[in-house]
Amino acid sequence: MMDRKQLGDIQRRMEDEHRRDKEALERLMRFIPDGDSNPKSVHQVFSTRDSGGKQSDVEPLSEMNQLCLGVMRDHSERDWTIRALLQEMESNGARLPATRPEGMLNRTMRRLVAHGLVTVVLEPQGRRAGIYKFRKDPPGEQKMAS
Repeated sequence: MMDRKQLGDIQRRMEDEHRRDKEALERLMRFIPDGDSNPKSVHQVFSTRDSGGKQSDVEPLSEMNQLCLGVMRDHSERDWTIRALLQEMESNGARLPATRPEGMLNRTMRRLVAHGLVTVVLEPQGRRAGIYKFRKDPPGEQKMAS
């Protein structure tokens, strides 16, 4: 049987965990833009077929990756630099929590290129900005079409 001290300790730990969960949810809510321009989940939009021909989902991407893809998908004909993407996201109401949002977007773009969802039009070099483009035919759709 537990005594009052043990129950009080359990209650404090549960309240602390609840507080941390609420703080984490608030941090995630920063990535959701205001209005109806909410990007769809990349996990829902793209799928691939593995070597056995079975349907399998693309590994889920982070909220930041999904936000970038949503903006790029809405303007799929446009070429993007990190700065232009940041300005577009901020004009849509997205609040980026990083002290250097350009660095965060740079890492995000590298991940999207690695996933095959974005192509590099011009490699960044020195002070020259890299140029990226949304890939209309992700790797999974190419395999499904053939």
